[in-house]
Amino acid sequence: MAEFQEPLAGRWRIEEMEAWDQEFVDLVEPGYFEFGADGSAEFQFGCVFGTFRWTQGRAAAEAGWFGNDEMDPASGRIDACVDGSRLVGTISTEGGEVSEFSARRWTASDSPA
Repeated sequence: MAEFQEPLAGRWRIEEMEAWDQEFVDLVEPGYFEFGADGSAEFQFGCVFGTFRWTQGRAAAEAGWFGNDEMDPASGRIDACVDGSRLVGTISTEGGEVSEFSARRWTASDSPA
């Protein structure tokens, strides 16, 4: 019997954001979304870091996130889903910034040296 694998679980490398170029996305470290097996999740792009909760067993996540932007408190919403081999969706901040994004599964070559 095949073992069930969570569609979202794991780390995803952000490859495109509508509102920001890749240089900004990778400013601090390679931009990512990470979905833990326990329902925890986090992301990092540019100077923005956030955490949220997601429901296991689904290929989509809709949640409010909390974190920081350049060390200032920040929050917003994330809507993401698996589309084939990609993670796609929208992330927004309380300040009104909204960006569509696209990511792929993280590979060993994505890790900083």
